Amino acid sequence: MTALHITARSLVLSLGDWAGDGPAYRALADRIRLLVLDGRILVGSRLPAERELSTRLELSRSTVAAAYRELREAGFLTSVRGSGSVTRIPGGRVGDRATGASSSGIPLSGTSPTGPPSSGLPLAVIPTGVGTAALAAVSGSARRPGTPRSSGHLTAVPAWSGAAETRLPPLNFSQAALPASAGVAEAMQQAASDIVPLLGTLGFEPHGLLELREAIADRYTERGLATDPDQIMVTAGALSALSLITRALVSRGDRVIVETPTYPHAADTLLSAGARLLPVTVTVGEGWNEEAFLDALAQSAPTLAYVMPDFHNPTGESMTPSFRRRLVAAAAASATVLVADETTAELDIDRPAADGGDPYMPLATYGDAILLGSASKTFWGGLRIGWLRAERPMVRRLLAARASVDIGTAVFEQLVTATLVRRTSELLPARIRQLADGREHLYASLSRSLPEWSLPPVAGGLCAWVNIGRPLSSQLVLAARAHDVLFTAGPRFGIDGAFERFLRLPINYSAAETERAVDALQRSWQELQGRSTDARLPEFADMV
Repeated sequence: MTALHITARSLVLSLGDWAGDGPAYRALADRIRLLVLDGRILVGSRLPAERELSTRLELSRSTVAAAYRELREAGFLTSVRGSGSVTRIPGGRVGDRATGASSSGIPLSGTSPTGPPSSGLPLAVIPTGVGTAALAAVSGSARRPGTPRSSGHLTAVPAWSGAAETRLPPLNFSQAALPASAGVAEAMQQAASDIVPLLGTLGFEPHGLLELREAIADRYTERGLATDPDQIMVTAGALSALSLITRALVSRGDRVIVETPTYPHAADTLLSAGARLLPVTVTVGEGWNEEAFLDALAQSAPTLAYVMPDFHNPTGESMTPSFRRRLVAAAAASATVLVADETTAELDIDRPAADGGDPYMPLATYGDAILLGSASKTFWGGLRIGWLRAERPMVRRLLAARASVDIGTAVFEQLVTATLVRRTSELLPARIRQLADGREHLYASLSRSLPEWSLPPVAGGLCAWVNIGRPLSSQLVLAARAHDVLFTAGPRFGIDGAFERFLRLPINYSAAETERAVDALQRSWQELQGRSTDARLPEFADMV
């Protein structure tokens, strides 16, 4: 991967108030390390030359050189011929995930059921590069001298104990989805009647059932984006729509902009096509690195950019209306296809008005963009129905590409979804109340049990991107297995192992489930605090 260059000016702005009580070189190294771990400095970025940075910081060159040396020794910096000092995460290769050179395709949240048939408990699946230090932190065992380190592959650890004790069923707290809304059962009953006249047809409709496309088009129009049914294609979920777009538009080696952190299955889909990912940061409280995004469009001419402008997964951020305009214009200027994931766009709990009072509109309102939607987030995860909205020439192009993938979507589910989409305005308020209650339960429980964690504002969507304060996310998720609760570690949403200080927690669970999950986190956190006494975690290279 070509190293991303960070100027001295840009790095100084990112450093903020970095000076501490100890040696300046160590404080500088610690701040850069933290920025890399949090994804604020992207893995594979080229840091400014020592002389440039020392001049900008008004430090001696030897101080900056010592900071860089400390980062190299800790595994956060490497020297690459022709690229200078390039950031990395200990235990991983520079740029693997961004270039698509290494992708396991195995979900790091560990949601696959395994183990004894009677247990139903998932394996503890560990992100690439998690070694024996992490396992020792959970199990209390350590790697014996002379034994090899982890190979870097995903490691499966049984989460059952085999004991005959009575215990609650495992709780999967990694899934950001809601149970069926009140109207789903009624919609299924209606679909059972509506399907009868269609039984005399072949049932193949690559474009999607007209009744559903009309309902979706009308909903976009209600939201302020005039849409015709011919601009809609129905798919087997939003991820299926992204997969189709990727197959049709992205060739191996093409550059694709993605946010970091990002929805991991979207990144996996792009990597499976051989895309070279160009990450742009999204930060809680700050949103998108707008200038970096626009520069990437102008300088790299990517084939495609995948974004989640409303209630971004996992940060919960929303793009400002002004940036939406600039982004769409910049994408058009660079001939980049802009794909906006809107699967959570209508899950607005209490988003504040944008500066200037402009409404949050779909990206396609401002120009050319493909929009992705889904029934699973709003109505029910069991409805595997999604769609895309695009201009007619693009829809025709995607229809032509679809023939090699599938030839349509299940008719019954489309009829169910058509009824639900027509009732969105009626059904949505109850969904919003569920999420508001879930947010309140989660935040009250976390504030009571883990007050040292930093809780972000959550104005909508399905999750909170919680800063746990220390790079222990993967270890924490592993430790929680012993308490029969499954979480997703922060690095699952990053590239090359960043975001170890973060944990994505959904807000869609009941009060009892949330209380149980937070209790497991509190116990696991206390266990880790007892084992990890060095705040700088020198063993981190063997963990990520």
